[in-house]
Amino acid sequence: MEDIFNQIIKDNVDIYDYLEIPHTATPSEIRTAYRQHALIYHPDKQNGDDTKFTILLRCYEILSDETLRKKYDQLRSVKLQREIDWDKLTELTKQFQDELRASEEKAHANKKRKWKHSLEQLKEDGLKRRRILEQRLYEEKNDINTTKKTSSISDDVPLEDLIQSNFDSSNNTVRLKYSYRQSLRDLIDSQVIEEIMSIFGTIESVVVQDHDDRYGYALVRYKYDEEALDACNHNYNESASKWDGTKVRKLASLLRGCSIAVAQTDDYTNNPNVNAILKDYLARHVKSVSDKKL
Repeated sequence: MEDIFNQIIKDNVDIYDYLEIPHTATPSEIRTAYRQHALIYHPDKQNGDDTKFTILLRCYEILSDETLRKKYDQLRSVKLQREIDWDKLTELTKQFQDELRASEEKAHANKKRKWKHSLEQLKEDGLKRRRILEQRLYEEKNDINTTKKTSSISDDVPLEDLIQSNFDSSNNTVRLKYSYRQSLRDLIDSQVIEEIMSIFGTIESVVVQDHDDRYGYALVRYKYDEEALDACNHNYNESASKWDGTKVRKLASLLRGCSIAVAQTDDYTNNPNVNAILKDYLARHVKSVSDKKL
């Protein structure tokens, strides 16, 4: 009998389920269930099964003995509790994974939406600048003498507006501003700037520009617009803790600002007359684009 009992435990047989009775069944209900199943499994019956009948007999013997039934019920209760605990753990794990996945998707969607809004705002600002400039130039043109309309322009038109109105749709290039010191001149080159700014994303190229007594400038081109926007949104007035643990931590503390670089094209507006006036003005007043104060 001990072998059959061990087999029942090993094969994970639930005696109550085997007899198709509830665990609260009375001795009378157990006896009735045993007889019904014995008619099916008895070896003398057609399609009978000696193994199943032996297990059935042992199940009945266990449930008929009050002591054995009590021990079996205790064992069965522990087993069921473990299954419940495991199912609960599995469900909690699945809930956690679902919540984590939903949180990551939400954060990605918010970041993408914020980047798209900022990019659209930059484009809209560029269009507004161009419309304002065209209107001012149109008014200037009507006020000056006809014979001098292509060779003069009011000097009160801000040079910043003239240059920044020349805007294109490429927004993956930023203009970096950093504190310039004569003693650090040989330490800051395109390779160092690339190592510092690569913390925001993949860099395609770096061009070190001119410097004045206080600041140096460089153009940094990222692979993606979103990376360039991240670089612009960083607060460079705070400590350079973002570079903690890197070998460029000290040099990164020299950074002072970053903005989307405004590209130059041959035409400043869609109006050829306005373009002619602008080009004449730039030829007379600006030696190069680098003379423009940013």
